[in-house]
Amino acid sequence: MILFFIKRVELYLLILMLCSFHLGRAQQKLAATIQIPAFPETTVGEVFRLLKEQQDVLFSFNGNILQTDSVIHTKAFKGNLYDYLDRILGKEYSFKELGRHIIIQYTPQRMSVEFEVKTPHKNKVVIAGYIKNIRTNNPISNASIFDRSALLSTLTDRNGYFELDVKKKSNLIAVNVSKEAFRDTSVMVIFPIEAQIGDKKKREYGYFEGYEEDHGLYRSFWGRVFLSPAQKIQSMNLGGMFLYSPYQISMTPGLSTHGFIQSQIVNKFSINIIGGSTAGVKGIELGGVFNINQYDM
Repeated sequence: MILFFIKRVELYLLILMLCSFHLGRAQQKLAATIQIPAFPETTVGEVFRLLKEQQDVLFSFNGNILQTDSVIHTKAFKGNLYDYLDRILGKEYSFKELGRHIIIQYTPQRMSVEFEVKTPHKNKVVIAGYIKNIRTNNPISNASIFDRSALLSTLTDRNGYFELDVKKKSNLIAVNVSKEAFRDTSVMVIFPIEAQIGDKKKREYGYFEGYEEDHGLYRSFWGRVFLSPAQKIQSMNLGGMFLYSPYQISMTPGLSTHGFIQSQIVNKFSINIIGGSTAGVKGIELGGVFNINQYDM
């Protein structure tokens, strides 16, 4: 009994260390301390240029929503970058860090996540729950639910309900929720099982610069012909974020080894028996009839 208790304590301490490490890495730029002088009158674009020079960051945003020639008046500031952006732009904007990029999104709405963990099989669990508008308590349909590490994703139905199948590779995963006009939400899920946490390599990710200005392929003729409405919604929710994977095999754009999240993945090797849709290819791609890549190949 004492040995079991000690193992449990060690597990929770390890989980806390992992969370702290993850947050520290994910917020390196946004958490950086900055010192900005007062500007009686300047523009958003000038402030962004100053921050780019000081902090080596790139800002990505929709120019139709946030205009760089907007005039602002700012006081002298010393603190972290996140708080400064929050001060000059307002609470209706959210900020997400991906590498050197600070993604600025207009997110006036907020959502809540209610979930439970089911364990129907030995090597798999199901995370099920509801996504709701935190202000109105109405269900949110077509919200993207995804696990970045396992390349799993799904959408909520008209009642805001979702189910996400996850292989039990560790005791802890982060489930991310994204929806246009809503602030991104993440929940840490601890599985009620015993599992050994090893030195699992963290999956690399990146961001396509300029995505906020143009959704690219999904607005084109070929995107409308070959891609399903659900795939278009998924791409809009997740934006220009992409993940790296060594390979993928697909029969059609809707039937792939990467499942529903395939359009947000850059592969080193890709085979599309009839056709497939990916974020890009950093190696070789073979296709029977067609290959659809949102960005570089």
